[in-house]
Amino acid sequence: MEAVAQKVMSGFSLDAGPLKEPLGFIRALEWIFSIFAFATAGVYSGRSSSIVQCPSETKVININASFAYPFRLNMVEYKVPTCNNGTLVSQYLIGDYSSSAEFFVSVGVFAFLYCSATLVLYLGFQNVYRQTSRGPIVVSVPGDPRLPPSPSTSLYPLFNPPLSPLLSSSLSLFPLAPSSPPLIRPP
Repeated sequence: MEAVAQKVMSGFSLDAGPLKEPLGFIRALEWIFSIFAFATAGVYSGRSSSIVQCPSETKVININASFAYPFRLNMVEYKVPTCNNGTLVSQYLIGDYSSSAEFFVSVGVFAFLYCSATLVLYLGFQNVYRQTSRGPIVVSVPGDPRLPPSPSTSLYPLFNPPLSPLLSSSLSLFPLAPSSPPLIRPP
């Protein structure tokens, strides 16, 4: 176990050079934006307020209902006075948006973890990353122009298929330049 850890740490050397390249720069921006994504949703709080004035009274009553991150609005209780006898009645906000908010925060956390891992790979193990062919194939998409073309990773055959023998022989029937002189000659 110690030999594996020593082998991994022996390839680590911090280099900020990849941050000047688009791959590292965009990954650093994604890392920052992922922090903002889950941090802003996790600390958000809001308030819904209304003013109640009964027709028989001149007194104005402010009603406030505060809510925060999980956004389970149907669990937020607020008291509303009745105009008949002045008693307070419990009311609840409408809606449960917790699943959408929790999904957004979890995607932000996973994006943060992924960007952190790839930044460690790009910045700390750049020399190992450039020497091996396994790293770039795993991280980048197939057909990446930085990779050598191979049948498994190149998209070239999909977009430029080779001509079949029948098609290439039929193209020779219609040459681009005429081989005989034109039938109509100028005077």
